[in-house]
Amino acid sequence: TRGLSPVKVYVFESEPWVKDAWRQTGTQLDSRWYQGLLTPNNLEGCEEAEIISSDVSVLDAVVLEPFKRLKLIAVRSTGVDHIDLAFCQSRSITVCNVPAYARSAVAEHAFALLLALSRHLCEAGQRTRRLNFSWAGIQGFELSGKTVAVIGTGAIGRRVAAIARGFDMIVVAYDNFPDASWAATNNVSYLPLDEALCQADVVSLHVPGTSETRGLLNAERLASMKDGVVIVNTARGDVVDSRALLEALASGKVAAAGLDVL
Repeated sequence: TRGLSPVKVYVFESEPWVKDAWRQTGTQLDSRWYQGLLTPNNLEGCEEAEIISSDVSVLDAVVLEPFKRLKLIAVRSTGVDHIDLAFCQSRSITVCNVPAYARSAVAEHAFALLLALSRHLCEAGQRTRRLNFSWAGIQGFELSGKTVAVIGTGAIGRRVAAIARGFDMIVVAYDNFPDASWAATNNVSYLPLDEALCQADVVSLHVPGTSETRGLLNAERLASMKDGVVIVNTARGDVVDSRALLEALASGKVAAAGLDVL
């Protein structure tokens, strides 16, 4: 706070659990709460905000322009690709994130998707509801001995690698900034991207959404992979070329895809 005038914080996407966590900090900030996303249609009354706290609201120049007093955007997630960083820089607005957001939760979710695919859980559940108990066409496969390519070895990617080793999988990885010490300690082999993808039975994506990673898995790269590869994406939707993935699924080149994002 500044003297007797608290900083005005506007919190968007404020589910009840967000409010509970916020209040447990004991903060004295002047907080205003909005359940929905911040969009051009609900800016009225928000112009006094000095800090915005949000999760997935798209904060482009159109949305941010009316906030003349804004000094800080605090996103409750890791990615900042939904924020116009150039506009923020031009207005001297600081943007901060949560670098290790949901490290274990996202990694475990990636494996929940992979296990659902490997055991055909969705199909088996649908059959059971129809009182159809046939195993035909839904026999699963074991993860043990399979090679997983972890693309991006930040906090989440490293947790995925650790879980994969627990399943007795072979772990290869790609990262722009490989950590040889971590890899040696955790029995992970760094490879060039295309080589890692070609060796993989399973590809798990953990890269940020940037111009560099957009379309990272395109038609050419999908074609170069093993027949029957499984793709798991808990990163950003545009890391995968959706049309190319659909075609690869239709042809059987990709056996299955577990998608948390589109």
